[in-house]
Amino acid sequence: VILDKLASTAAVKADLTRLGELLSRIKQAERRFPDLPLGTVVAHIDAYRKTPLPDEYQRKLTGKKVVLDDLLDLSRQQGAAISGALAAIGAVQNEIDRRTS
Repeated sequence: VILDKLASTAAVKADLTRLGELLSRIKQAERRFPDLPLGTVVAHIDAYRKTPLPDEYQRKLTGKKVVLDDLLDLSRQQGAAISGALAAIGAVQNEIDRRTS
């Protein structure tokens, strides 16, 4: 749910706490179920966490305190990481479905 929300909006530094909580839960699941490919989900979320936009980036952008190219690069990285995380989550869910049906 958090990833779906972040997929439709840019993540700012204030979002990192919620993302850290999500990542902690996924790591717990990874330890409980080491045969599921949860490591790829963790890797993509880690990559996403490394690309937050500055808080209030829209205001800073209009005040020309932030370089547009930097924001665009971070946004592209966020998009790639979130897409990868969602695909990895889909793969894990498919594996769970395969095992439980």
